[in-house]
Amino acid sequence: MKSKVLVAGASGLVGVAAVESFLAAGWDVIGISRRKPELPSGQDFRFIPVDLRDEKAASQALSPLADVTHVAYAAIYENARDLVGGWSNAAQIEINDAMLRNVIEPLLSGKAALKHVSILQGTKAYGVHLHPIAIPARESDLRDNHANFFFDQQDYVRDMGAKYGFTFTVLRPQLVTGKTPGALNVLPAIGVYAAIRREKGEAFNFPTAISFSSLPGASIYYQPAVLLRHRFSRATSTSTRR
Repeated sequence: MKSKVLVAGASGLVGVAAVESFLAAGWDVIGISRRKPELPSGQDFRFIPVDLRDEKAASQALSPLADVTHVAYAAIYENARDLVGGWSNAAQIEINDAMLRNVIEPLLSGKAALKHVSILQGTKAYGVHLHPIAIPARESDLRDNHANFFFDQQDYVRDMGAKYGFTFTVLRPQLVTGKTPGALNVLPAIGVYAAIRREKGEAFNFPTAISFSSLPGASIYYQPAVLLRHRFSRATSTSTRR
């Protein structure tokens, strides 16, 4: 059976790149999000509009997709008015927990073909939004003592995988950049900063006493690098990866 991937959060920075990457690799691709993205390549793909916060709508949309073999989960809900504090908000945590359930459970409602689930996290798993973190942060570190839907989601796919026979991978890039426009893409900001420095006749230096790239374990991923991990993580054992 040909591999078929469901990309959740298809309109986001990573989601767009995921759709492009899997299409280029010859996969059957289905994207889901509230709005259909325009791919930089101009390719078309199968798209299902759905708000993952709506359990009934998600079930109706995804239950027929029993032949999906892989899920690349890059969906997220954040409170735009409180992007930092919101991560500690119990309601926001529950919304994100429910969104993942609303993707996985409809796919498992019949004779499921699901083989692997990749979920996207980040350094907030280490509590970077709450306090300084150890560098390098390691997946083998004990969980930081704070409420975080990253932990809930990881436990959920672990338990569901054990029950239904699929594997999972957790990806934790510190920063993702790429071609897709959006507030989480820092490339435009870096470009503006570079232009200002040039106009002032100043060197294009990192604006701090130390270089981010010199920090042990620092990682910036261009979209294709993250998506290669999404694509090929299906061949690895259950794991958490930087």
